[in-house]
Amino acid sequence: MRLLWAFLICGLVGIPPTVYATDSPRHPDLKISAPAILGFEPATLPFTVFIEPHASHRVACVEVDGEQFYRRSCWELEGADAPRSFRFLYRDIPAGSYILGLAVQSAEFGVRTKTAPVLVMPRS
Repeated sequence: MRLLWAFLICGLVGIPPTVYATDSPRHPDLKISAPAILGFEPATLPFTVFIEPHASHRVACVEVDGEQFYRRSCWELEGADAPRSFRFLYRDIPAGSYILGLAVQSAEFGVRTKTAPVLVMPRS
């Protein structure tokens, strides 16, 4: 309940709280940085994913999944030479709850994932 109040207060004063999905000790090298509440629809969703470079990393995918909006983007990683962070921006997101997902395919570790929740408020 305290978290809900914090989100509502931050939303009213225009300070978007940020969610850092880094809580899993199994995958400390994967992170998602995104605002937990975007504001009112249609919203713009900026977020950054952090992937620690590793020689066995092959492919990464990000996903925004909700009832009225879905996007998925995948790209090849350059192993140990890959950039550490990747920034994304999706526009015109309708109201609803969404899950941001990050998946990394690695030759050594298999598929590893992180998720973070995002909420877009309706106008009415």
